[in-house]
Amino acid sequence: MITAIIPARKGSKRLPQKNFKLFLGKPLVEWAIETALKCKYIDKIIVSTDYEKFEYDHPLVQVQYRPNTLSGDSILIDEVIKFCREMYEIEGTIVLLQPTSPLRKVKHLNESIELFEAYKKNVISVNKNTYKPNGIVYVFDTIKIYKTPVYLYKMDGKYSVDIDYEHDFVIAESLMLERNNTL
Repeated sequence: MITAIIPARKGSKRLPQKNFKLFLGKPLVEWAIETALKCKYIDKIIVSTDYEKFEYDHPLVQVQYRPNTLSGDSILIDEVIKFCREMYEIEGTIVLLQPTSPLRKVKHLNESIELFEAYKKNVISVNKNTYKPNGIVYVFDTIKIYKTPVYLYKMDGKYSVDIDYEHDFVIAESLMLERNNTL
C-alpha cells in the first residue's frame, strides 16, 4: 500500500496560513491533494493539519486533525509522520508531499515511486543543478525509513519553487500559468 501524507499546519511565521492561502484560485494544500489523486500508485491520502476549518470530500482523502503538541514551529516532520503512521496503522510506502511545492507534476510522483520500487532505496527529489533537496517529493518505506540508502530524483529547477514568502507565491503562480495550470 502506498500512502501520501500531506502535512498542512495553519501556522507559519513567515507567511501566515500559507498552506491554505489561495494559489491560482484554490488553497495551496489542494494542489498537493489533487496531484496525489492523479498519481496511479497512491492508494490513500492523509492530510495532517491543525486547521479545524479544513475539509476535503473524497473517498481516498482523510483529513487528520493533529493535536497542538504537533503543530508548533519546532515540531519535526518525523514526529508528524510517526503520529500519522500510528494513528492509521500505516504500513508499506509513504509519499510525503509538502503543500508549499505546488509546481510538482503527477509524473514526478509516478517516477519517484517507480525509482523507489526499482532501486529499493528511499527517494528524495533534488534540483538537478544544485543537488539541494527541493521538497517536491519524498518516498520511503515505513519500516526502514532511516536504514535505507537514498536515491536522488533529479528535477529541473523550474519545478523547485518552495513557497515561504509572498514573493515565492508570485514566482510560482507565474511559472504555473506558463504551463497552463497543468498537474
